[in-house]
Order: sequence, then C-alpha cells, then structure tokens
Amino acid sequence: MKKILLPVLALLLTVPVFGAEDSYNDNSTVVRAVQQELNDLGYNCGAIDGEFGSMTGQAIAEFQSARSIQLDGMITRDLLAELWMAEHAGEASVQTRQTDFLTYYNERFGYAISYPSWFVQDRPLPANGDGIWMSGNGASLTMSGSFNVMDDTPESYSRYSSDESGITESHTGEDYYEYYRVDGNTEHYQYTKIDDLCVSFYLEYPLTEHAQYSSIIEEMKKNVVTHAAGPVG
Repeated sequence: MKKILLPVLALLLTVPVFGAEDSYNDNSTVVRAVQQELNDLGYNCGAIDGEFGSMTGQAIAEFQSARSIQLDGMITRDLLAELWMAEHAGEASVQTRQTDFLTYYNERFGYAISYPSWFVQDRPLPANGDGIWMSGNGASLTMSGSFNVMDDTPESYSRYSSDESGITESHTGEDYYEYYRVDGNTEHYQYTKIDDLCVSFYLEYPLTEHAQYSSIIEEMKKNVVTHAAGPVG
C-alpha cells in the first residue's frame, strides 16, 4: 500500500522548528509521518495518530539506540535525516517487487539501464543518440550516456553539482555519484555510473511518491551496465 503521508525528506526540508528544544514533538503532521516511518522499519509506535505518546518516544529511543545516534527520544532534524537514510538503505518495498522492469539499450554507447515498465518514450530520440526521454504516471525519466573524455571521477561529478540549488542529499561511491533535489512538490534524483563512459538516469516524481521511488531507484542502480552485451529481447 502506498504511503499517503508526506515523505520524511520533505518534512526535513519544509517544516520549521519551533520551541526551545528544537523538536517537532508537538507538530502532528511530523509526528504522524515519523510514526509511519518507524512502524514500517519495525519500531512499534502503535496507532499512527499524530500524538507524541510514550510508545512513540520509546520507538524513537529504540531506533536511536540501534543507529548509535543521540538517545533523547525526540523528533529533531537529525532524527528525520536518520529515518530517511534508514528508509533509503532498506530492502526493496512490496511496490518495487511488484513492478515490472524493462531494459533500455543504447546503440551508440552500448550501455543498458532497467526501468519501470510504465515509462514510455514521450519525445523523439536526441539527434546525437546519447539516450532517451520517457514519462509515465506523473513522473519523467531521462537516460543518457557519454564518453568520459575528461576522465571524470565521482568526486569531480560531486564538485560540478555542489552549486546545484536545492540539493539535499548527495553521495559518492567507488564508481558512481548520486543526488536528490527538491523543487516545490517534486523530487529530483540523478545517478551517474562512471568509468570510461558516464551513464546516467534522471528521475522527476511527486514528493508523495518518495517511498516508492526510493525502492525503484535502488533497483535501477543495480541494473546500470556501462558495457552491455547487446539489446535484451
């Protein structure tokens, strides 16, 4: 079942903190979202009612203890960030396991990316043959590739994006760079795998679909192939 609450990431960015303790304990919208996230992660908050009670405080404390972060039982920006990271790093959700994936193969560069089957081509292919534009279910997807003529690394990609307005989370790995950006009610995500090619997919989707797309993104990341054997099917 899709979550109908605002995603934790959106709350982290848009809800102001009031009160001497800089906590969100009295904000029913935030409390409700935290209760949803904690329950989904296996920390029992009881009813998702927006009321900060003893079960919610205990669940927060258990989560904080498990993550080795400050143990105060409070809803703070640090807690919201940890909840988002825990969700982002989790196993694929039921929605993703039930999503059919297709594979796009690029003839010019020879890369391949798997993507949800509801996306369809919505514009002519780029003249340079580097990728494809797609859309579906109120979201958009761009897949593209290029030769790594500048010998870029994940770190250099990170520097290029350092001034991108609104970036809230970014990560570098041994062979990739990724970032999230929020613009109004839309979340933007880009993943680039880097070797002698730079192969990227870029998603725009409603913030309310954050949970589902977090899982979809994890599946897509596992299936970016910079040098594929050939088209599938």
